[in-house]
Amino acid sequence: SLPVVAETWDGWLNDINGFHVTAEDVWHALDSAHGGPIEEGSVGGGTGMICYEFKGGNGTASRRIEIRVSKDAPPRSFIVGVFLQANFGRRPQLTIAGVPIGQKIPGQVYKEENGSCIAVVATDAPLLPTQLKRLARRVSLGLARTGTISGNGSGDLFIAFSTANPNV
Repeated sequence: SLPVVAETWDGWLNDINGFHVTAEDVWHALDSAHGGPIEEGSVGGGTGMICYEFKGGNGTASRRIEIRVSKDAPPRSFIVGVFLQANFGRRPQLTIAGVPIGQKIPGQVYKEENGSCIAVVATDAPLLPTQLKRLARRVSLGLARTGTISGNGSGDLFIAFSTANPNV
């Protein structure tokens, strides 16, 4: 397998055109990559994230689901997890549990629809590549429930993979 590299735009907070990442930085990142829990919040790539004009960052969510793989089979349990780098949304768009709460919060800072969002969906369900593609496309539906839209300046990237053994 090959490493996957993605980026979220935080140009309003740093010198994004300064080309500060060196080859040594890349090799250090690859050499120090490790398993285990993912750091959440304002760390790593999440440091410069802004979500609905509040501090954004890295976050995760997971659910255990039960699916019948055929109508006669008993339900099987699988895990679906998502890593999200939240860097999107204007404050007036913020919706919580269907309530447009962002419209009640003063202080809109940004007028443009810039930003980006990265979501990585992982599951142990034995899904085919076309099914994983469908799963990745559904991320935008979840984001829409929070009120965001995908503006012309958005650079959104959603990917999905399965850890299931293809022979199962």
